[in-house]
Amino acid sequence: MRPLYLTALLLMLCCLGCTPVGFNPRSDSSPFSAATLKQVGLYLYLNGTEGQIAALAAAIHTLEVYDATAGVWLPLERHPDRGNHPDGQRYLGGSLLAPGVYPQLRITLATGDTTTTRSVATGLTRLEAGERACLQLWHNAPPPGASAEMSAAAPRRNGSWHVEVVQPPYTGDLLAILGGGGTEVLLLRSDNLHARVAIGLQERWNDWHLLEDEGIWGLASTSMTLRERGSWRVLDRLGLPLVERATEFAPVREATGVSAGDPTFFITDSGGNRLVSIGRRSGAQNIYAAGFSPTQILVQKYSAAGGTFSGGGERELIVVSAADGVYLFDPQSGASRRHSSAYRVADMSGDMEGTSNRVILALERINEVHSYALPEFSLQARYLCAAPPQQVLVVRNQVLVATGIGARNTLIWLNLRDMTRMGQLTLPFPLADMLYSPVTSSVYALSHDGVHLLQIDSIARRIDRHIELPTSGRRLLLVEQRRTEAGMSHP
Repeated sequence: MRPLYLTALLLMLCCLGCTPVGFNPRSDSSPFSAATLKQVGLYLYLNGTEGQIAALAAAIHTLEVYDATAGVWLPLERHPDRGNHPDGQRYLGGSLLAPGVYPQLRITLATGDTTTTRSVATGLTRLEAGERACLQLWHNAPPPGASAEMSAAAPRRNGSWHVEVVQPPYTGDLLAILGGGGTEVLLLRSDNLHARVAIGLQERWNDWHLLEDEGIWGLASTSMTLRERGSWRVLDRLGLPLVERATEFAPVREATGVSAGDPTFFITDSGGNRLVSIGRRSGAQNIYAAGFSPTQILVQKYSAAGGTFSGGGERELIVVSAADGVYLFDPQSGASRRHSSAYRVADMSGDMEGTSNRVILALERINEVHSYALPEFSLQARYLCAAPPQQVLVVRNQVLVATGIGARNTLIWLNLRDMTRMGQLTLPFPLADMLYSPVTSSVYALSHDGVHLLQIDSIARRIDRHIELPTSGRRLLLVEQRRTEAGMSHP
């Protein structure tokens, strides 16, 4: 009886390792249970000139919203002003509240011995559990011809107020921040970091990608969701029955075990210690060994010998960072190998334009950044960091490396060809994520605690803007219209 049982078990494991599994691609996983998904979020921003904002913010004593369901006014938690905000906008505060209707905002102004209260319509309809709203508050402008001193003077208490809630489609060049523990998105203008929209995902995302011809794909623990890029409404869902705890994912064009023309996602499953692929059209899944607790995944294009990216020589290599080393996987042939067990990868980056055939690894234990050439994955150059590397980003012919230990944090520019140092910038905090925008020529850097965001001029190597976020951010994503029109791909 026992030999028969063991034989059946081995056969089952072998089939799982190499046979596509069909299932309903529209199936949904069980919802993520968290307190934030049972509440609604309101975030209030004050807009105007710097003089107006400073005077109004100093005069605002309390902020409240009216809960039409309970018939009571509820206070909004004020955000302390530490000077970290963009010109022309300031985050005043917000709160997580019970689902319901919040039709009015009440503002109490206190200047000297005088207190005045104003109520203004929010324009909000009922907010359901998990939803978010970003309220843009405006005060009437100074009269024509007013002096700068008058504009900056104490606010006119009899002036008018109005609230704007930006409606879809959300157009323009935007920077998306995944925050609230992965349950919400804040959309900022990528040129000046003005907050525009807050979106509740009503689930928890661990990773996301923008695919120009489809939309924004988000990865939850055991499912994936596709949202339309202009409205962020849900278009599709994919269930992941073979995944225990999804961490990151990456799209590839073709993969073994999947029908030709069926674009595929590869997902690191840190709970199941494996790599899982899923065809986006067929729902067919495969599983592959990927070391112990795989997390980061990078897909890098490269030019095979004798080929070019415009011809038949374009290929892709999947690089996976696991707790026990770096694993390389060829999605077209299914071949894989472990590169090293001695490295602990802090971050990975590839050449977005796919012209240099390089992959960059930031290695924590040895405080080095390595440049590898494809397809051999041979070490071409290395840079020894003075502190542990945290983030790495390839920007055209340069490599940006964020390093830090304690209060000493630095952003270093390296030459992509030989990894020689080109310059550096002192950072106010360690980083959790970095992105580069060719539209603004800016690098966006998210702090490790997720509270701060920097906009860095990549050419002048200086910090242009530093803002604080209403909730702790986890990941950055660029959704830029001008970049799409220019035919550029998103990372």
